[in-house]
Amino acid sequence: MASPEKIRVSEEEYLATMTGEKPSLEYVNGEIFRKPLTKEPHLVLADEILAAFRHYRAKVGGMSGPEPTVDLSDGEDRRYRVPDAAYWGSGRERTGGVFVPPTALVEIRSEGQSLGELRTKCREYRAGGVDVCWLIDTQTRSVEVFDAKSDGAMLAPDTALETTAMPGFHLPLVELWDALGDEA
Repeated sequence: MASPEKIRVSEEEYLATMTGEKPSLEYVNGEIFRKPLTKEPHLVLADEILAAFRHYRAKVGGMSGPEPTVDLSDGEDRRYRVPDAAYWGSGRERTGGVFVPPTALVEIRSEGQSLGELRTKCREYRAGGVDVCWLIDTQTRSVEVFDAKSDGAMLAPDTALETTAMPGFHLPLVELWDALGDEA
C-alpha cells in the first residue's frame, strides 16, 4: 500500500484552512499527512467508544468527541494530530480552533496503517500530555495501552478499557468486539 500523502504547508495555513478537511489532515513540522479513509469496522468501534465517553461525561462532566485536532506542539516542534475519539476531563479547555491534549484518546488502526506508525503516534500523544492512549486493531481484535504504567501493553480479551485518569470509566472489550459482529 502506498505511503500517506505528504504536502508541505505553513502552520498558519494548516490552522486557517485545513483542520476541517475530511479525511482528516495531521500536521508535523511543515508537512501534512492525510489520514486514511475509514471502513465500517472502524466507524462501528469509534461510535461505541464515543457512546461510552458520552455516558461517562454525563456522570462526571468534561467533553468528548470524534476526530479533534489536538495541539501537541512543544517549542519549535509543531504537531497537530487527529485521534479517532477523545475525552477531556473537566479543566482541560479548548484553545482557539484546536484542542489541548485530552485525558484519554483512541487510535483505531485503519487499512493501510502500520501498527509501528500508530505506536509511535501513541507515544507522541503521551509525551504531549495525554494520560492514556488506547490503540485498537480491528483486524486482530486487540488493544494496546499507552499510559504512565504501560508502553503498548496488550490488554487481555476479558478486560476493559479503564484508566485511573477516568475513575469509574469501564468499557469491556467483549462489548467492542460484539459490536463488530463478524465484520472485522
